[in-house]
Amino acid sequence: LETYDDGKLEGPVIEYYPNGHPRTQAGFVADLMEGDFIEFDHKGRETHRQTFGAGKPIGPKYEKASFGRLKEIEPAPDTAPSEKG
Repeated sequence: LETYDDGKLEGPVIEYYPNGHPRTQAGFVADLMEGDFIEFDHKGRETHRQTFGAGKPIGPKYEKASFGRLKEIEPAPDTAPSEKG
C-alpha cells in the first residue's frame, strides 16, 4: 500500500506477507523515508526498528529481544559535522 503526490512517495507505506501480516512499515515525505522503519516477522511481530529523517538513519537500529524489549544492534550514525584542521 503506497500513495504518491506529484510522482513522489508520500505517507505511510506498508508491505505485506502473502498471509496478510505486515512485513515492513515506513513513512515517506517527498520520496524520502521519514520516521520509524519497522520490520516484522511472518506472524506480524515486530523484529527491528530504526528512525529515519530526510531519507537517512538518524537513530540506532533496534532488534526485539526476549520479552519484547528493544536491544540496540547498531549505533546511531554520527550526525555531528566533522572537524578538519
